[in-house]
Amino acid sequence: MNFVRAFVALLAAGAVAAGSSAEAGAQTAPLSIDVFLPVTGQAAFSGQALSQAAAAFEKYANAHGGVRGQPIHFDISDDQTSPQVALQLTNAAIARHVPVILGSAVVATCASIGAAVAATGPVQFCFSPGYSPPKDSYSFASSITIINATKAILTYAKLRGFHRIAFLGSTDATGIASAAANAELFKSPDLRGIELVADERIANTDVTATAQMSKIKATRPDVLWTSTTGTVFSTAMHGMNDVGLAVPVITTTANASVPQLKSLSDVLPHDVYFNGFSYQLGDLLRDNEVREQGKIFADAFKQIGVAPTALHALAWDEMLLVLAGYRQYGPAMTADQLKAFTLGQHRFPGLNGNYDFTSGDQHGLTSDAVVVIGWDKDKQDFYPASQPGGVPIKR
Repeated sequence: MNFVRAFVALLAAGAVAAGSSAEAGAQTAPLSIDVFLPVTGQAAFSGQALSQAAAAFEKYANAHGGVRGQPIHFDISDDQTSPQVALQLTNAAIARHVPVILGSAVVATCASIGAAVAATGPVQFCFSPGYSPPKDSYSFASSITIINATKAILTYAKLRGFHRIAFLGSTDATGIASAAANAELFKSPDLRGIELVADERIANTDVTATAQMSKIKATRPDVLWTSTTGTVFSTAMHGMNDVGLAVPVITTTANASVPQLKSLSDVLPHDVYFNGFSYQLGDLLRDNEVREQGKIFADAFKQIGVAPTALHALAWDEMLLVLAGYRQYGPAMTADQLKAFTLGQHRFPGLNGNYDFTSGDQHGLTSDAVVVIGWDKDKQDFYPASQPGGVPIKR
């Protein structure tokens, strides 16, 4: 079985067979799939983008046959960026005996869902790379581990000559995970030559980051690396501007939201970078299957009139894996079947790379799948800044 090659073949053939299946199943009720996202709350920018990803995938998948002719529908519930609400939604889904839950989008809400499902199911696909599910559990997380993403970011910083690095992290689960990754990686022989000159924290409820940025500015950093997201990232950028700290910023894919970046145009520094994915290299990407997935991704978003970003990509491959599982086992697929199917993938070509779940990290990708992308303030668009792994590209 190679679902992705079949998916590409359907596109190339014009989806004639899919059209016939759609007609035959016109009266069939959609196969509903639970999705929990922060449509409101601190991570609303992420939730809104991931909702768009679900809409694009749903429309594209249904145009290409759905699940054995039955259309799919992503039933999105708002977890309000709240672990407590996420847990309530999860318990309700467990009571309905659903096989899979997609979401949520930040570490704290993903961990809340994961604690309830990791041992007995349903299968969870968290859209935050920062979440670290237990090995061989029912929980999986998007793309790469936070340590692999941070390794690529810091490799890029080192090779760009950014030797003095300041870090600003949130006090929540994402910030704690990022700080732990820093503690390990700054000791790595591969990253010898870079120094963590500042290590500051900001709470999700803080309305200013002036104090933290003043301390950071005093250390004379070459670059600011921040794992803050959503409204906290916005607060950090305003604080940076307020104290006159004019250095490049490296942050996470969760902030690669065009509406958010446009709203921050007046305070963003000239150079802002994010951990992105291989497909963003476009024609520079050597892997034909991943490059083909990038074309499918772009075409799907064209159908809903949205320009896709790396933030949208955080959900794509997880939806791809779920659809592949349903197409193999049918609409009555169980959580046990989907878990076994996912763990059994050793070269699953997705949008963000080739997935191999033999490592046990429940993510499936390594730092070799990470591409650093930059934000062009003048063009209001992204561009690839590195090769896979963090090696800079000269512009």
